[in-house]
Amino acid sequence: MDVEMITNALRHGPKTFTYLLHSTGLPRKTLSLRLKELCEGEIMVKDEGGYMLKGVTTMESRFGGALNKLSSISVDKRVRAGILLALLIVSMPVASQVLAQLFQAEWSPPKEPALIGTFSMNLDIQNVSDLTFWQVAIAFSPQELKIVGVVPGVFPESKYPGMLSKAENEKGLLVLADFQLAPANGWSGSGRLATITFGYFTNEHAMPAISYESSFKTVLLDPQLNDASQGTILSLAVASD
Repeated sequence: MDVEMITNALRHGPKTFTYLLHSTGLPRKTLSLRLKELCEGEIMVKDEGGYMLKGVTTMESRFGGALNKLSSISVDKRVRAGILLALLIVSMPVASQVLAQLFQAEWSPPKEPALIGTFSMNLDIQNVSDLTFWQVAIAFSPQELKIVGVVPGVFPESKYPGMLSKAENEKGLLVLADFQLAPANGWSGSGRLATITFGYFTNEHAMPAISYESSFKTVLLDPQLNDASQGTILSLAVASD
């Protein structure tokens, strides 16, 4: 409001400090501070006849008090001038359209191609003994495939925390895991760990596979955190209808 009162008083020509003091009703110290900010921001100039507006102040009417908000920011003179220049540029219709196109080109996420179909694969385990923790990494081509859904299997029987999954479609990696919090004995036997549904962008795609070399390792551990994969078979196969 301080800046608005000052600029309104100066619209009809230069005014002295005394005139502005009476017309705005501002305290002397506040008025002096605001005039200094406006001069540093190159919104007005001071000469022998008093204070007068520069052409840039016509922006005030376009931005509904933006200059008033600017006056409360303690920034370097060059920074303040840069903000005013930015407001001036944005106010130009042609420049505004160009800037909008530039921002759209820079910030809009790439459009993902449409999926043309889906298929499911079962992750099974056989002949495991004393299993306490398992983690399986599945690698796929992110240009060809995408994770659509993951459904936990019935083995092992884990109520809490249950199977955990982390899909990183942009990296072409799916990580599945499960564990027992305080097991007396690990899981043993055979069963289905999970069923994974993939969407594909092209009919000629490589099939996903269990990975032993990704950043997330495929591991099977017993209660002592030793390797429990001896004699165990992990398989990933297309689900039959």
